[in-house]
Amino acid sequence: MTEEVLAQIGYLKNAASIWAEARRLYAGQSSTDWTMTITNLVTTRYAVGQDLLAHIAKMKGFCRDLILMNRDIDDELYACFLRISMPTSWNYVFAGLPDRYSSQEVERQLKDEHGIHANQQTQSHLYRAGNGKQSFGKKKRKGRGGNGSQNGESTPHAGSSPGKANSGSDSATQTSTAQTSENKQNRGASSGKQPHRPYRPYTQQQQRPPRANQAVDDAASVSDAGHDSSYLAAGPIPHSRFTWILDGGSTTHICNDRSAFRSLCETRGTIGSIQKTGPQLQVLGRGEIRILCRVDGRDERTVTLKDVAYCPDARDNLISESRMDHHGLEIRKRNGTVAILKPNGDVAMQGTLRYNLYELDCAIAPPDSHPSDVAFSAKSDTSNIDLWHRRLGHLNERSIRHLAKQRMVTGLDLVVSGSLGPCGGCAYGKHARAPFPEHVERAKEVLERLHMDLQGPFLPSILGYTYTLAVVDDASRKGWKEYLKHKSDATDEIKALVTRLETLTGKKLKYLRTDGGGEFINRILGEWLREKGITHEYSTPDTPQQNGVTERFNRTTHEHALCMLHEAGMKPGFWPEAHEYASYVRNMSPTSALDGMTPDEAFSGTKPNVSTLRIFGSPCHVRILPKDRSKLDALSTASIGGVSPGTDTRSDVDPLIKSTSSLPATSSTPAAQTEPRSSPTTSTTSPSPSAMSSPDPPLRRSTHNGVFSIIAVHVDNMLSFSENPDELARIRHHLHDLFEMKEEDANWLMGFEIIDYLDSHTVAISHRQYVETVIKRFRMDGCTPVSTPMEKGLILDKYEGPFTPEEEEQMRRTPYRALIGALTWISLISRPDIAFATTYLAQFNSNSGPEHWEAAQHILVYLAGTLNHVLLLGGEGEDATRLIGWSDADHGRDIVDRQSVSAYVWQIGNTSVSWSSKKQQTVAISSTESEYMAMTHSSKHGIWLRRLLIELNELVSESEIATPIFVDNKSSIDLSKEARFHARTKHIDVQHHFIREHVEDGMFVVMHVPSHLNIADGLTKPLDRVSFEIFVDALGLVS
Repeated sequence: MTEEVLAQIGYLKNAASIWAEARRLYAGQSSTDWTMTITNLVTTRYAVGQDLLAHIAKMKGFCRDLILMNRDIDDELYACFLRISMPTSWNYVFAGLPDRYSSQEVERQLKDEHGIHANQQTQSHLYRAGNGKQSFGKKKRKGRGGNGSQNGESTPHAGSSPGKANSGSDSATQTSTAQTSENKQNRGASSGKQPHRPYRPYTQQQQRPPRANQAVDDAASVSDAGHDSSYLAAGPIPHSRFTWILDGGSTTHICNDRSAFRSLCETRGTIGSIQKTGPQLQVLGRGEIRILCRVDGRDERTVTLKDVAYCPDARDNLISESRMDHHGLEIRKRNGTVAILKPNGDVAMQGTLRYNLYELDCAIAPPDSHPSDVAFSAKSDTSNIDLWHRRLGHLNERSIRHLAKQRMVTGLDLVVSGSLGPCGGCAYGKHARAPFPEHVERAKEVLERLHMDLQGPFLPSILGYTYTLAVVDDASRKGWKEYLKHKSDATDEIKALVTRLETLTGKKLKYLRTDGGGEFINRILGEWLREKGITHEYSTPDTPQQNGVTERFNRTTHEHALCMLHEAGMKPGFWPEAHEYASYVRNMSPTSALDGMTPDEAFSGTKPNVSTLRIFGSPCHVRILPKDRSKLDALSTASIGGVSPGTDTRSDVDPLIKSTSSLPATSSTPAAQTEPRSSPTTSTTSPSPSAMSSPDPPLRRSTHNGVFSIIAVHVDNMLSFSENPDELARIRHHLHDLFEMKEEDANWLMGFEIIDYLDSHTVAISHRQYVETVIKRFRMDGCTPVSTPMEKGLILDKYEGPFTPEEEEQMRRTPYRALIGALTWISLISRPDIAFATTYLAQFNSNSGPEHWEAAQHILVYLAGTLNHVLLLGGEGEDATRLIGWSDADHGRDIVDRQSVSAYVWQIGNTSVSWSSKKQQTVAISSTESEYMAMTHSSKHGIWLRRLLIELNELVSESEIATPIFVDNKSSIDLSKEARFHARTKHIDVQHHFIREHVEDGMFVVMHVPSHLNIADGLTKPLDRVSFEIFVDALGLVS
C-alpha cells in the first residue's frame, strides 16, 4: 500500500470502514459514478440546524471524489456550488465577496457567520435568570454530573489545581479516569463547594492533552521590536474559542473569533515564528474586544482589549504578557494561579493553570455591556503620544507637545520620552509627495543641456498651428518656440532646431530633457539622438516638476500672450504671434536663474536692445514689395504691430462675416463667381473643418439692410450668393475694389456644373462633362453599361499584383493610378455611389494587378451608364435644414489584415452633403467595436457641420437640439451612452470614446435603424442591384 493510499484510509478503525472508503475512492470511475457525484454536488443543500462544518466537509468530499476520477472542476465553479448550497436566508453573508471569488473566501464567510450565530446563542447563558448577571461556574453540585445551583461568593483555595467544570445543565459526561479523579480531588479541596471556573460555552466530552508551545515571529511589523511573535498552543485539540490564555511569548493580543470584535479595521499581515520553519498566522485585521473578567470578592468587570489581532486560523485566544507589562500591570504567578494587578494593587484579571497554560477567568462580554475604566492596548498606554495623536484627530507631534507644555488643556497626561511612530491613518489622509530639491545641478556651458516641452492643443491658428514646442537652454535660460500643426511634427522640428543651434553656437548638445510623451519617446528621435551621442533625460510619469524649466517658460509666455491678445482685441487665431512676441521679450527680461544679465546676453554675450519694441497689436503699415504692386498701387498696407511679417489683419470685408438666416440652397439666391488675379490683401485659408472655427473661415457671410449674403472661398476661387441681385452687385463691386479679379460663370466651379432649380428651391451638382472626358481618356466610350460599380461579393487583396515579368511590364503601362485619381475626384464632389468602390481600389495603388485594373474599369463602365445622375441639394419644408447622420461599419472587411471599413453619410434635409468610406486604422475584435469606432469617425465631421449651421444661423447654439446619428448595431449604441460594458471594451483606444462624451453632453443622440434602411451601408461593401438602387435613391442622386 502506497503512502498516498495510506493517507486516505489510515485513520479508519475497522476493516469494514476501510473497505467502504477504498471502494468509494477507487471504484467510482465510470460515467455513471461521475454523473452521480456531480448531481450530489449540485443538489446538496444545507438545512437549518445542521452542522455547518460537516456540510462544508461533505461538499469537499464530492470535489475530492471528482479529483480521484481525474475529472476535477474549477475552484470558482466549486465556490458557486458551495454558495448555492446555502439557504436563501444566508444570501446577505456573501454581500462582501468580490466579483470573482474562490472557495476559500466562501468558506471564510460561512465560518465567520457561523461563529457569530454560535456566539449569540452562548451569550444568553452568561446571565442569571433573575437579575441578568452572569455566572462563571459558581455552582453547587447535587451529585456527580448533576446540575449546579446558584449560591453566594466562593473563594478557591490557594494552591488548588482546578479541573473542568460542567458548562451546561447536566449533560457533560466525564469519560477520562484522570478527569474523574481530578474532579473528586477538587470537590474535596473546596469543602463541598464548587471552586470558581472560567465559563465554557461548549460542553467538553474528554480530557485534552497538554499543548506544546512553539515560538513564532511576524513578518508584519507591529511590535516595539519591529515584529509580532507568539507562543501559540499547537496541540492537536485547541481550547474553546471563548478561552483566553495568558501567553508570555506573544507580543500582541490574538483572537480567532470575528464575532468577538466590537470594531475591526481590516489590515493584512502575518504573525510568524522566530524559528525558520515555524508556522505562519494570517492577520486579517485589528480591533477592539470587550471581555467580562471574574475576580474573587467583587462583581464582574468589563475589560477592553485594544489593537487585538484577528487571526481566524489561531488555535487559541491569547493575551500578551509583554503588553500587560508595557501597560504598567504586574503579573503574579504562584501555585498554579495567576493574577494581573493594576498599579494601585487592585486585581484586574485572574486565572488558573490548565494543561500547562494559564487560562484567564474571563469570557466575551455581551453586546450591551459598558466598558470599565480598564483598557489594555496592545500598542500604547494612556500617556503614550501615539494614543493622544489618535485621540486628537491625528494632530502632529509638535502641536501635541505644545499643548502639554503650555498647559493649554487639562487632562493631557503625556510622557516626556518617546516619539510619534508610524501611523496608518496619516498614511491614508496626509500622504504627500516628497519635496523636490530646490537646488539642482546647472549646465556650465551654452547648449550643454536643452529642456523641451509640448504645449497644446490650441484653437487652430490662422495658419493651422495647434501646438507649440518650447525649448529652453539650461545654462543661459534663453527660450525658443516652434509651432506645429500636428504632434507628429515634433520630431522633425527638434532635429532641425538642434542642428540650427549647434551651427549657430559651434557647440554640441550633450543632454536633452523632456517628459515621457510619445512625441519625445519614439524610435526615430531615439535613433537620431543615439547617433549624435546625445543623452535623453525624461521625467517620471505624472511628475511635471522634473521638467519645471520649460513648464515655467510655457506658463510665463502663455500668460503674457493672453494679456496682449485681449488688450489688443485680436482674435484667438493669432495666438502663435502673441506667443512668439512673449518669448522674444522674455529673453530680454531678468530671471532669478541669472545674476545681473538677461537670457539673451547669457546666450550670445551681447546686451539686447529694446528701443525698437512697440506695443503688441498697435496699428502700423507694412510695405508692399514692388513685385506685388503696380505703379499706381499704394506702397504699404495697414497692419498690426507685433504680428509676424507677411500676415495682415485688415478687416475691410468684416460686414461679410455676420450671420445669415438660411442656407443658400434653400432659397432663390443669385450667385456669381470671381477669381482674383493678384494676391489679396486679406489672408485666406483652404476649406477644412478646422478652418470654420478659425478667425479667417472659408465661408464669409453678411446681412446688409436685412438681406443676407455669403461668400464661399476656395484657394483663389470665390463664389458669392445673395437674396437680392442689387446686394450681390454691391458685394462684387466692393470685392473688385479690394482685388484685381475676373468674372466667371457661376454655374461652373472647378470642373463640375451647378444647376439651379428656382421653382423647387434646389440646386444640383453634375459631373457629366468631366466623366465624359475621363471615359474618352481611358478609351471606354462605347462600352456596355452595368448596373452597379462593383460586383457583389468581390474580394481583392494586395497580393493579387503582377506575378510574372510580363504582367509587371503590362501594369507599368497601365494608367491605374491616374484612373483611380480621376474616380476619387468624382466620388468626392457629386457621386457618393462610387465612393466605396473607389476607396477600396485606391489601397492597391502600390501593387495593382490585372484584377484591380478590371475592377477600376468596371466603375468607369458604371459611370458611362449613369452620366445623367446629378446630386440634388436643398428643398422646402420644416426639415429642409435639419442635420441627420448615418453611420455603419463592415467588420473584418480586409481579408489580409482583418481591418474593418467605417462609413458615414451626413444629410441636410433629405439630401447628402458629406460622406466617407474609410478603412479603420486598427483591428476591431467584434462588430460592436467596429461600429463604435465608425460612430466616432462620423461624429467628428458632424461637429463641423453643426458649427457650419451655427455660422449660418440654422442652429442657435451647440446645445439647441441634439443631432441624430442612425446606427444599425444596438450594442454600440448602448456603449455610446454609458460604460457598463467597460470590462469588455477597455482595450479600445481612448480616441474612439470621443462619441460617448458628446452623447452625454447632448450634442448627438444615437438611434437604431434596421440595416436595410441604413444609408451608410452602401459605403461599406458592394451591394446587389436592388439594394444598390435603393441606396442611390436615398443618397439624393437623380437623373
